[in-house]
Amino acid sequence: MPNDEIKTTGSTSSQQATTIIPTTLTAEELAEQKRLAMIAMEGAEGREKREAQERKVEEEKKKSTLSAEKTEIMKKMGELNVEKEKLELHWIQLNQQKAPMDANLGPIIADEIKVEKEEEDTNKLEHSTVDITEKHNLEAKRWEIEERRKKIEEDRWKIEEEIKKISAIIEETGASYRAILAKEDESQKKLDEINKFLAVYGE
Repeated sequence: MPNDEIKTTGSTSSQQATTIIPTTLTAEELAEQKRLAMIAMEGAEGREKREAQERKVEEEKKKSTLSAEKTEIMKKMGELNVEKEKLELHWIQLNQQKAPMDANLGPIIADEIKVEKEEEDTNKLEHSTVDITEKHNLEAKRWEIEERRKKIEEDRWKIEEEIKKISAIIEETGASYRAILAKEDESQKKLDEINKFLAVYGE
């Protein structure tokens, strides 16, 4: 008898049988055939028990998957919180560097306006004066005022450039912080969904 057939031997009273496993089936095909055989023979009560057990196994598998995902999300949120704190401290440091520059810039701008007015008045007076000696004196004064104005402008430019650099870094820091907040919000939504599913399973 070929190996791919099922052969039974033994007495009728003992109902003993020897089964020859079909060699033409792969392991996967044999497993599927056994599943179909089980379904065909188990009966209504057996089917109910089997399906209940399958549901339980599937629920446990789902719970395990969700719990692992929840742990991973909470770990990620912890890492995001650390990154947020670093950016907050960095912002404080940058703001502390920028604050005195902002404070110094105001008086410098006020001095520049004052000197520009003084230069304008001196220039007008110089052009309206006919006395040669007085005109020379006013011209020398105007040169001195121009030098002071140039020095004030240079000081203002230096401070404004530093403020600009720090402000750019502050803006980059803020953008990075907002990106983390978006990731944090996304993670929290996923966590809420997972907790909702786990609540169904009594977790």
